[in-house]
Amino acid sequence: MNGTEGMMMSDGSTGMTNQIFDGNDATHKAVNSGAWTDPDTWEDGKVPAQGALVHIPMGIEVTYNATSNAKLDIVRVDGTLNFATDQDTNMIVESIYTGLMSTLTIGTAENPIHADVKTNIVFSDGPLDLSEDPEQLGHGLVAEGKVIIHGAEKSPYGTLDGNAMSGAKAITLESGTDGWVVGDTIVVMGTAYEKFQDEYREITAISEGPNGITITLDSALDHNHTTPDGHDLDIYVGNSTRNVEFSSENPEGVRGHVMMMHTPDVNIAFAEFTDLGRTDKGELLNETDNVAGRYSLHLHETGTEAGSDMAVLYGNSVHGSPGWGIVQHSSVAAIDYNFVHDIQGAGIVSEDGDETGQWIGNFVTGVTGHGEKFTIGRDELDADFGHSGVAFENQARQILQQDNIAANANTGWMFRAAETSADDPDRAAIDFDPMPFKSDFNHEEAAIIGFHDNEAIAVGTVIDTGHRQDASLSTDLRSDIIGLKAWEVDRVLDMFSYTGEYVIRDGLFIGRDGAGRAIKVPGKHEGTSIINTHFENFKNAISDDGLNNDAVYIGLTFKNIANKIQADYYGEERLQSYDDVDLLAKPIVTIDGSSDLTLGRKDDNLYISGTIKDSAGTIDIGSNRWTTTTSSDKDGIDIHSTKIGSPEPEELIAIHGAMRDGAGWIMPVALWVTDRVTGEHFAYRIDVELTGFEDSFLKQHEITSFDLPSGEITPLDSYQTLFAASAGVDNNSGDTSGGDTSGGDTSDVDTSDGNTSDVDTPDGDTSDGNTSGGDMNGGNTSGGDTLVPEAPNNIVWASFWSIISFTIADVFTKIFKQSVAADADGNLMQLTDLDSSTDQSGSFSSGDAAFALSELLVGTFEFIGSSADVQIELADMDIVQGTPIQVNLLFDIDVTIEQVGPPADDSNDLVLETADQFDLL
Repeated sequence: MNGTEGMMMSDGSTGMTNQIFDGNDATHKAVNSGAWTDPDTWEDGKVPAQGALVHIPMGIEVTYNATSNAKLDIVRVDGTLNFATDQDTNMIVESIYTGLMSTLTIGTAENPIHADVKTNIVFSDGPLDLSEDPEQLGHGLVAEGKVIIHGAEKSPYGTLDGNAMSGAKAITLESGTDGWVVGDTIVVMGTAYEKFQDEYREITAISEGPNGITITLDSALDHNHTTPDGHDLDIYVGNSTRNVEFSSENPEGVRGHVMMMHTPDVNIAFAEFTDLGRTDKGELLNETDNVAGRYSLHLHETGTEAGSDMAVLYGNSVHGSPGWGIVQHSSVAAIDYNFVHDIQGAGIVSEDGDETGQWIGNFVTGVTGHGEKFTIGRDELDADFGHSGVAFENQARQILQQDNIAANANTGWMFRAAETSADDPDRAAIDFDPMPFKSDFNHEEAAIIGFHDNEAIAVGTVIDTGHRQDASLSTDLRSDIIGLKAWEVDRVLDMFSYTGEYVIRDGLFIGRDGAGRAIKVPGKHEGTSIINTHFENFKNAISDDGLNNDAVYIGLTFKNIANKIQADYYGEERLQSYDDVDLLAKPIVTIDGSSDLTLGRKDDNLYISGTIKDSAGTIDIGSNRWTTTTSSDKDGIDIHSTKIGSPEPEELIAIHGAMRDGAGWIMPVALWVTDRVTGEHFAYRIDVELTGFEDSFLKQHEITSFDLPSGEITPLDSYQTLFAASAGVDNNSGDTSGGDTSGGDTSDVDTSDGNTSDVDTPDGDTSDGNTSGGDMNGGNTSGGDTLVPEAPNNIVWASFWSIISFTIADVFTKIFKQSVAADADGNLMQLTDLDSSTDQSGSFSSGDAAFALSELLVGTFEFIGSSADVQIELADMDIVQGTPIQVNLLFDIDVTIEQVGPPADDSNDLVLETADQFDLL
């Protein structure tokens, strides 16, 4: 956003910082590797002193071991600058610039700055020289090379044992005090709405008692810090002190800032950033005295392409900024377990919308705002957002966020995506693609995936979200907000129009005294389900201006609520008991005969129609309805809709690839579906037939295999990457929330005869995925199915998963696949006619082993069949009589299936008969 790209120079530096200070202008140049204080290190034996312009060229490694109070003008590093880890160091400097091939090391994971020493880097006050530095990059650290910073390990925050009352001179923490020492500054979180009662104290003594660690404070508390009665909730205490500290000499003068510019090779852990940042969110941005991009800790355009290295910010303390605290700008990053506090604009920010990675376990408190509320169409559209007091400000929706704490802020999480200068993410870097048939990926379209176990305390609005206007009309991938706790808040979830498709589950929402509505649903909105959630102390629990079509409210509880539902078009009849829900292990997706799944040079029509049966019931694929009008009614996914935009077939092939299918070609695509009750995500394969294209063109985009992405959401262990970085291993971004759709092994899908047989059939017993009874974190989210559309003669292809018991004196359960066909009326059609079939039920024998029919996932079945190949793989395990073992069975079976009896009721249970003789390999 700020035009900081520069040319590559012959010495390995980059043009932007090199233009500010050329190493040839240095007053002190390192000519030998060695200690900073050793004259032999420096040209002419001159150790840098007051006003020095220092240059460390490529190939030179200098260790800073000084405690000097001399103010250096500039330190430029094109080689290596290490800080001593076993002694106190102090550097006062106006600007530090590091070149592209440089390394700056201030402790490593294996050799951190020792806990008993302190490293201080102070950015000196002084006027900005716009003639030398027109972009105002200076007065701070601007790094373009490798950066490793690792202070002594310290728990960023802990939890109180109970409440802490006004007048208390000591507090007891039940956890989270590792590394805390006398002299540390701690922050006792305020718990009163709009009071901003965070209290700063110094530790004067630490002792261990029966209930935890007792901390003695330098002065008594001024306020009560309490939780609502009747709930097991925590009060957090942050530790602000680290033994590596970057700070401004004069916070009222020209402040320093820290920017990692265009380098993802960044690992910063257990460092403190005090009174940094010049960008003031209390003033409008301008290019003279309030430029954008000068923040306390800033990852600036380090790369967002799929496979980009991941920067890691872990366990740091950031405070005292007039603008933003930690900023992730067009970067892949893990921002984890940081303590951010005393910030005016926004605590942790994704700036442009193309950012990916994760924010895990961060504690942000005391984000006051400058007094002006967010208003769409104001200066936010000129990138001047994040000024209203937001703990977590998001232009990017796709960053995984879990276990974070937002306290004492006007807004906990903002997902407005309002600025016009936003950048769209790299589609290949997005694990969950809500609109696979759209040629471009807009930064507003991503679902908020894996937003789990976050907490908000004493904030105005916990989540403010909207502007998903394209995706909400054409996707069945839903945002999942699971395990959210919010207490002493005014509102929980405010949604404005042109959004939808959320699952809010396992929530605990407690309002402040006089709180109005907990959840606001607008008129132009649909598909937000609320499951297994408790509302307390609000006037209105759910306020809805429209229909919230295809939504369900299941297992909700209420206390001190005047109106459970305030809506014009429905009432409390929508509330369902959890006992009435029949949970499915995974949704069942059916593609009907009106679908058009061919794509050609002269045939750019593509339309998907059908139904989704999930744990809440059956809905249409891609359905949309707003308010009570029909103007926005739609079903199915049509690539010529205005929200998808009629992409050229060649564009879609370039995105998804082309795969050979016998003599022809197909384009396999992953279609995401979220269960409206469990909030789990599943991918289903759509095969689009490609016609009329030259083989030479398709070969340019050929893929040889296709893996359905996983719906599993697994954060990266970013702490371990710190050690890998110290060992010289690149930080590849990895997967934090799903899988790639471009290639991979698909051996579980038999496509040799056109039969893609792993689509679930309706009305299965899903007892193995049952997560009823409160917390619903169970269930497998890793599976995916290939969807086969209705054939032109109205034969519906479906696939049945059943459970077979393989008996060798003891019974254990395995899974295999079978395929059947049915006409439009549900009558089964013959798949393969085999004269050798014999009627039989019960068990199937082969040698000394026996196959016994067991309980089925999808109904009651008996089978008739023929010989088949069975491959048994034993994991280096002998078969011992009476001992259950795990076996993988790969069936390749031709089966004759005939209907024995029609469905007895609307359950669509089918009764089949088959018998198979299995040859054991």
